[in-house]
Amino acid sequence: MDIIDRKILSFLQEDARITLTEMAKRLYISRNAVRYRIELMEKQGLIEGYTTVVNPLFSDNPTLAFILFDVKPNNVAKCIRILKRYDEVYEIFRLSSGTAIFIKAFFKNAHHKRSFILENIEGMPVENFTVHTVAQIGERKGIPVKYLE
Repeated sequence: MDIIDRKILSFLQEDARITLTEMAKRLYISRNAVRYRIELMEKQGLIEGYTTVVNPLFSDNPTLAFILFDVKPNNVAKCIRILKRYDEVYEIFRLSSGTAIFIKAFFKNAHHKRSFILENIEGMPVENFTVHTVAQIGERKGIPVKYLE
């Protein structure tokens, strides 16, 4: 990956709807060269896809929560398998300690979150869990391009 690829990634992170023509103009290269580079980064898996970020303010009372689980080492894989089944769970992270799992989950409202925890989380083979509800959502970004080397 060179500086041009990094710039293309930066443009796409700022605005995924930017046209190939606009990027080509800014980079002083052909539109086909931009397209080729993007397609190559997609094939390599560097670009995983393009998404639409829905403004949570358009939902009745959306609740975003991060939940940290302390798990015995022999239960980590089982807990991850269980968490993958739930539509509410958007991302699952196994932390470097090896016995902690961190998830990002969306709920329709506070009642939905509470029900989810009571019906699903409390029955899981975890030692402890902590729920952190997000009070305000700031700017959402991907991995900074400068860290892709």
